[in-house]
Amino acid sequence: YYPRLPAPVHSFPFLDDMQCFTDYEPRSIRNSSLKNQIVQGLAKKESDPGWHVVIYENLVSKSLVQKSLKMGYHDFKHLVYGNSESGPLSFFVSLPRPGPVFICQTPGIWGSLPKGFKSLWETSPDMHFTFNVPFSTATGASFAFKPASAAKVSFKHTKELDICIQLMGTSNDSNSDHFPPGHHVLTLLPKETTNIIIAWLMTA
Repeated sequence: YYPRLPAPVHSFPFLDDMQCFTDYEPRSIRNSSLKNQIVQGLAKKESDPGWHVVIYENLVSKSLVQKSLKMGYHDFKHLVYGNSESGPLSFFVSLPRPGPVFICQTPGIWGSLPKGFKSLWETSPDMHFTFNVPFSTATGASFAFKPASAAKVSFKHTKELDICIQLMGTSNDSNSDHFPPGHHVLTLLPKETTNIIIAWLMTA
């Protein structure tokens, strides 16, 4: 006989069957790349302006990466980072049904981020949804963020969300935590020159 489990201490907004886009290694679903969801803002070269992809360990110690490679370690934590000088960063978000959207950062080392970085919720970037974008535009190179065509959304961060923020509804329905089905584009506009990190995008 096994006693009944106690009631959950916390309720979590994450769904069991959410889509998770990341470039963290190892990962089994290769086509669920965070970088491949970006439709605007990613720099082509390290010297170009824009948002950049980097191995997290390189932000801590470049010698650590070199030593790890020599020892055969390849499970690096690839992520995207930028700030207000990087311009807008836009993600393709395809929702098969109404549901929540989360953006998550790296947990860092013992909860601390490298020098020159802040948590997403500390910098409060502006976020906008461009709803019902044609699939060919949202997934191609032709998307360009236009504030007049987008709806500004808010976000919340709680202890239960940990390293993630949950996007909330538009200014017309700020209490809604579900977004409508369809092909959309989510755009981040940082307000500070301090860097922020995007490691996961999770959607219904």
